[in-house]
Amino acid sequence: MTRRPPRSAGRGGRTRSEHGRRSLHATFFHLAVLHTQVSSKGLPRCAASRAYYEKKRNEGKSKKAALTCLMRILVRVVWRMLKQGEPYIKVTAA
Repeated sequence: MTRRPPRSAGRGGRTRSEHGRRSLHATFFHLAVLHTQVSSKGLPRCAASRAYYEKKRNEGKSKKAALTCLMRILVRVVWRMLKQGEPYIKVTAA
């Protein structure tokens, strides 16, 4: 059995993952799940996120696809907070 040559034969560094940083993906997935959960009193933890999730489910998306859509929204919120230095302002469901 022969060994495979390294990806970069020159002085190049390691290549970046095409799939993104998995730890960040997992973090935003757990955040999305928490935002869509319903508390023991029957109230959603985040009404706006739950309404968005339900809207996507009603459009025919699977649970995983709806969570992915919510994850993208959460990434945009966090990115905006970091980029513009704005604090988080909780949005109420319309």
